[in-house]
Amino acid sequence: MASQFFTRIFVFSAVAIALFVTTPCASAGKEASHIQWKLACLAPKDVGYAVRVREILIPEVEKATGGALSVKVYWGGVMGNDEETLKKMRIGQLHGSGLSGEGTFKLADDISVLGLPFLFESYDEVDYLREQMTDEFDAIVEAQGLKLLTWLDQDFDQIYTASRPIFVLEDFSKSSFITWFGPLEGKLLETMGATATPMSVMEIPSSLRSNIADGVIAPAIWVLGTQLYATMHNVNAMHIRYVPAFPVVTQKAWDMLSDEQKETIQRERGGWTNTFNALSRQDTKKCLEAMIKYGMVLTETPPGELRRIQDRARGIWEPLAGELYSREIYDQVQAHLKEYRAGN
Repeated sequence: MASQFFTRIFVFSAVAIALFVTTPCASAGKEASHIQWKLACLAPKDVGYAVRVREILIPEVEKATGGALSVKVYWGGVMGNDEETLKKMRIGQLHGSGLSGEGTFKLADDISVLGLPFLFESYDEVDYLREQMTDEFDAIVEAQGLKLLTWLDQDFDQIYTASRPIFVLEDFSKSSFITWFGPLEGKLLETMGATATPMSVMEIPSSLRSNIADGVIAPAIWVLGTQLYATMHNVNAMHIRYVPAFPVVTQKAWDMLSDEQKETIQRERGGWTNTFNALSRQDTKKCLEAMIKYGMVLTETPPGELRRIQDRARGIWEPLAGELYSREIYDQVQAHLKEYRAGN
């Protein structure tokens, strides 16, 4: 566990790219003004998704503006959690954020459709839906007065427990979980028969160490980054939900760019997204493997039992359509996935 890899593991949070502030350039011969985007992000600078943000996203976005833009990042949650940074964006104290999955779902209810339990069977399906529906999710974010820079992956989240492993459907009713992902996660745990205690993400590690609850649904990156692998002794790696991560800026920040700069970012963001997600998926796989090597017990639910769990969890999809997320966005997602599966 002391290897160099662990200094670069991803802490839960997702990527980020920005905020705006304009400041005059002091040197003669330079442009009269320079655009600086200021960013808030939960991840520490040298750990987790932050590494990929610094290596890939920030340089590419700056390059796309021809050097007119620079990005300043407030790492490690110094600006607060996702909800707090969103509030600061609304009042102008911040102008952008690299949101985690939790913050992404808080942007708009319709985005939560992407986190339906067992919606996706693979990352290939996620990639296909991203190709088909990025424009729709751009519009959902824009309706909140924000600009979606790109659609990134957080992970396929897993089930972690301290004492009792989750093996069959009935194990949920014997377990207590921390819930932190909003109403969709709460409804899922209720449907599965688990006891759920709502909590903010910042409180989870200490609460699990204090035995306030036994389990949590989370990404491997975050569990390893918070060192909860010493407390959470079991993992069921079923892909219980996919979670996106949206880096966003205010519309005011976006409008500081020229039309040409905006068009370049829009045109090139697909390449950055593919590169980032490919590396991120490798990293999350390494995180899970490292925790199992450390001593965490991997529970593998047999196919018949897994289908029972999936059928129970998927039972919340239809009732929430028109209540949590719109029927229109739900039907679009289902139609595209049906289309993909028919061709594969």
